[in-house]
Amino acid sequence: MEAHKIVIRTQTGKKQVSQAKILRIEKDVAFHLGELKRGFEDGSLDENAIENIDETHFVVDFDNGKTLGFSGDQTVKYADVVSGGEGMTMVVRLPGGPSARVHTPMMIFTNSKGNHPIHGVPDQTPGVCYRSSRKGWMTQTISRVSQGKTSYACRPSWAEEDYLYNCSGHLEADECSSELEAIHSDLKFFPPNATDLCQPADSFVISQIKDAWKAKWNEKKIGVYQE
Repeated sequence: MEAHKIVIRTQTGKKQVSQAKILRIEKDVAFHLGELKRGFEDGSLDENAIENIDETHFVVDFDNGKTLGFSGDQTVKYADVVSGGEGMTMVVRLPGGPSARVHTPMMIFTNSKGNHPIHGVPDQTPGVCYRSSRKGWMTQTISRVSQGKTSYACRPSWAEEDYLYNCSGHLEADECSSELEAIHSDLKFFPPNATDLCQPADSFVISQIKDAWKAKWNEKKIGVYQE
């Protein structure tokens, strides 16, 4: 890291989360994991009928069309890249069981009207599906659609329990009961503020996808510079 002038920073001052709050979170996680363990042992939970759902919101930097250089330059080596150009959310579904595989991810793009499909962006790309919202976040409308049987090809067809974290963009099970009934499913929420501690889709799948995208984007930026 020293060769690349990367400086390791440590937090100073008052922490946002108190020790008491951290202890409360850890106790909630321990209780949740204990429930899962007992459920698997007594047969009330079937690992083949459980699915983890997680989402991550991030921002992709885009070329803003401007070029950087000195006055009088005959050639331009690189373009100005806008920081914080476009927000979007990726939703990942990770089933359980020995034959588990990552289901088709769902992207939520930024669109002022929340259109689907977005003009010029057909929802036909193999391996991914999408919806849109005004700021590229999960909304209750999209949450309802995502539970629907005919909404997109990301859904498996067997009976299951979907584990996810609770936030303002998600509906409670009783708020989308007809959609859940159609796919023979139910919603279970993780303990609050504990996604990084008990959500396998976050700690493994999403982090790997984002690392791969970062590598691709860095390759693109280097290519633009070298041109």
